[in-house]
Amino acid sequence: MIQDAFIRLRAKQLYWQGYPPAEISRLMGINSNTVYSWKKRDEWDDTTPIKRVTQSIDTRLCQLSAKDNKTSGDFKEIDLLTRQLKKLDTGQASTTTGVKKTSRRKKKNHFSEEQIEALRSKILDSLAWHQRGWYEQRDQRNRMILKSRQIGATWYFAREALL
Repeated sequence: MIQDAFIRLRAKQLYWQGYPPAEISRLMGINSNTVYSWKKRDEWDDTTPIKRVTQSIDTRLCQLSAKDNKTSGDFKEIDLLTRQLKKLDTGQASTTTGVKKTSRRKKKNHFSEEQIEALRSKILDSLAWHQRGWYEQRDQRNRMILKSRQIGATWYFAREALL
């Protein structure tokens, strides 16, 4: 029984690798009608690519785990395969369930009223005399400012936009 399951699994993997059922039957010494029957019954064509890769990784992982004298390369491969299998499982779980996560995201750049007041007072306390004049004229539609270097205009207008 276990031998039959192994043969069937090997035939399925050969089919997924691109071998036609007639070639699989010739390579494995099985009746071609049996391979066609397995293909139809187990729906080899309808298997998703993620499931195909997952089964292949799982098979290789079982082979490596059963090996007696493992080399450092075997341990590296086991580590790589388990990480890949974990990635595929998490990706598959989110696509097959179809349930959206309803987690609420925190609003970006959201300030409470007390945070706004604290920010306003800090900014107003740090203004220079000429920047205070700009702040007092903030309600004017057009402001003509002769901007020279090093007077803090960019710094000021960035904070004015924040307020």
